[in-house]
Amino acid sequence: SESSTEAASREPRMSFLMFGQAVYVSSDLDKVTRFAEGTMLVVDCALGKTQEARKAEYNLTEAKMKEKGFDSVTALAGCQGEGGCRFEEYALYHPDQVLPTHLVHFKIVKTGGGAIQAQRVADTGDRVEAKSRTLRDILDQFSVEDATPSQIDEKRIAVCAWLGSVARDDQEKATRAFLSDDRLVRHLAVCARTSNEALQFMALRAWGNFCYGHEQNQTLAMENLGIHLILFLLENPNPGIRIRAVGIIWTLTHRSPQNRMALLGGGVVPKLAGMLEAAIKPERKPWNVLRLLFGALANLSVGGGDEFPWELMFGAALRFGDEEEEKDAPTKVREQAIRLVCNRVNNGVVPVDWARNGFTALSSVFIPEEQVDEEEA
Repeated sequence: SESSTEAASREPRMSFLMFGQAVYVSSDLDKVTRFAEGTMLVVDCALGKTQEARKAEYNLTEAKMKEKGFDSVTALAGCQGEGGCRFEEYALYHPDQVLPTHLVHFKIVKTGGGAIQAQRVADTGDRVEAKSRTLRDILDQFSVEDATPSQIDEKRIAVCAWLGSVARDDQEKATRAFLSDDRLVRHLAVCARTSNEALQFMALRAWGNFCYGHEQNQTLAMENLGIHLILFLLENPNPGIRIRAVGIIWTLTHRSPQNRMALLGGGVVPKLAGMLEAAIKPERKPWNVLRLLFGALANLSVGGGDEFPWELMFGAALRFGDEEEEKDAPTKVREQAIRLVCNRVNNGVVPVDWARNGFTALSSVFIPEEQVDEEEA
């Protein structure tokens, strides 16, 4: 099983591929769930004659593999100390070698630690599909007549909640069916500005799920929400709204340099840094908040200027990226903290030794430039 190409590309974890341009698959759920975000593909693979590898060969291509007499690479597990892979994976060099058989939707739950294990779960029927409702039906829920203001808000809360769920579960079809309509976009933008916090929260959730990994929707959201609203939301007295705003910033900047520059120019970083400073103080850490803050700041730090509060941001990222210093930090928090360090130090390029050591070694940060030989540089 392996995540789809789209899911894997959402997070620029490294600027190179360990075995060149290939289709990468793995039978290890720990590996797959580092790239997949709730969805993965189960595939049948034609490995052919496979080359076992204990260390990376970054320049491999289909032509080079043919010259060597191989059809694929089997990266052996447990070879990270030799410059190879921690988890077993396979690299295949022609798309015809991979046949998708199943699309699996999943979620990770805490099971007390250890390796991730697949468990059969009952079909709860809670997946929301775009085809289950029409655009006319959705628009009617936004335009309720002959009702009290509270009844109108209740209808809009319900329809925004549904849009958030369908955007999460069926994003592409929901985008075509609903977000392509200007009237619905206007309704969602109005609900994101309402004084009713429950309605505002659900509207922001819908925008966030529509924007996740979707550049067109990110542009649409920025055009309809605007920088001033996002800055205003970060100062909302309701912590749920503030956290949702941080999530919006993360999704808006994930794949859009234009949105990053716009939010940087709007002064969003000092506000996020202030939230980070507050979040790292309590003994009982708000892990989900820290994950969102590190993720948003990591996106914004690519190409960031010297005016950033780097001492605070960098210090916090190093602290929470170090599994020895913050032993209780979840992996998701640690990954985003390390990504922030990567983006600051190397403008988004993950150092080789970090990749080889499962993104846990931070030694590259501390090597003075004059001590790095040409091969390492």
